[in-house]
Amino acid sequence: ELVVTDDRSSDRTLEVVESFARNAPFPVRIYRNDRNLGFADNFFNAAARCNGDLIAFCDQDDKWLDHKLSVCSEPFRDPEVLVCVHTARLWFGGDKFGDFVPHIKKRQTLPAAVADPLGNYLGFANVIRRRVLEITDNHSRPRHPSIVGSLGNEPHPMVHDQWIWFIGSIFGKVVLIPEVQVLYRQHAGNTVGFTFEDKPVRERLNLDKAAVFAQGEEIATECAAFIERIAKQLPSDMQAKASVAANAMRVRARICQLRKQIYLPQTLFTARVSAFYEVWSESGYAIQRSRFSFGPRALFKDLLIGVPG
Repeated sequence: ELVVTDDRSSDRTLEVVESFARNAPFPVRIYRNDRNLGFADNFFNAAARCNGDLIAFCDQDDKWLDHKLSVCSEPFRDPEVLVCVHTARLWFGGDKFGDFVPHIKKRQTLPAAVADPLGNYLGFANVIRRRVLEITDNHSRPRHPSIVGSLGNEPHPMVHDQWIWFIGSIFGKVVLIPEVQVLYRQHAGNTVGFTFEDKPVRERLNLDKAAVFAQGEEIATECAAFIERIAKQLPSDMQAKASVAANAMRVRARICQLRKQIYLPQTLFTARVSAFYEVWSESGYAIQRSRFSFGPRALFKDLLIGVPG
């Protein structure tokens, strides 16, 4: 089935979809919202109207490859799988292609509460089990540090795809598929895309990293408290998974706090060295990115830029 929820559009959306529905070989159900919900809540609105157990988000104007649904539905033979994410590729039209976004290098199945809940996979690359949206209230979402661009630079409540990964990775298995299943179309009219120019190196080096990590500490603490709060209404097996994830978020908050100390101008050199060592001892620079590791690139940034001041 195809479920379309029109969020009070002012273009020809309804006309185009109604024309398509007349000849579609599957059910097409079309709804128009009474008021504008914004894109994230509109996705939840559409998902709530779906009849199937598996839901795939189809947004923007991307091109699905022929076998996306059959490839991505296979992992759900395991009833513990809640989210499947596949690789996509930037597409500029014709035979012009760019990077892989997301770039999943190998197939993985990650158990519940193992993947980083603050990971971020674009909505069109997700297929989910309906149960993800029934675990807790989808409208009381905590914030996420990575919302930029059209939503501004300030922290914003998780959007639909961030929320799905957040809940799905805590309470169920997630499967990552390396094969490309969607061409992510890029053009001058993208509301959100990968056509933005990188900031100059000097500008990136001058970024207030202490403020960035202060924000990261705040959001990780908020997410830990959120997980602990919703866990109280969940079955005991889900409470155990929530406890693991909440503890990981608190470790993440601590590492952000330490990295903030490294970049604060008033921090003494000896204190920066001590904070660096503590991040290291907490596996904050682990090669294998985890729920709280920032990876080896962070190690070199902190060692070459932060610690020397």
